Amino acid sequence: MIIVIGSAEENHTPENPFTAGERFQMIEAALEAEGIDRKKYCIIPVRNVKNFILWTAHVDQYIPPVYKVYTGSQIVKELYLTYGKYEIEDVEMLQGINGTGIRDKMLNGGGDW
Repeated sequence: MIIVIGSAEENHTPENPFTAGERFQMIEAALEAEGIDRKKYCIIPVRNVKNFILWTAHVDQYIPPVYKVYTGSQIVKELYLTYGKYEIEDVEMLQGINGTGIRDKMLNGGGDW
């Protein structure tokens, strides 16, 4: 599995409070805690391109060849459907859990995030 860290150039902002390196380390630690073998995934930071028409081709420059994209993001799904290069698989998002809410709890000391 290839895990892409998007907007890798952004950090210390409300939307992206962590550096790409910190995000990488958190993802890796979570996968390790679940006992997932490092050989089964790679994590790739990718800078954002603020042009939807170019975005999917831009991401392709950083990842090895793939045949399927898994996403819970409607915009990412639409972009890849338009791109027409990959099969798209929806990922079920957990209700009440989202990055914005977690970042708010972390910034405001909101208990168990």
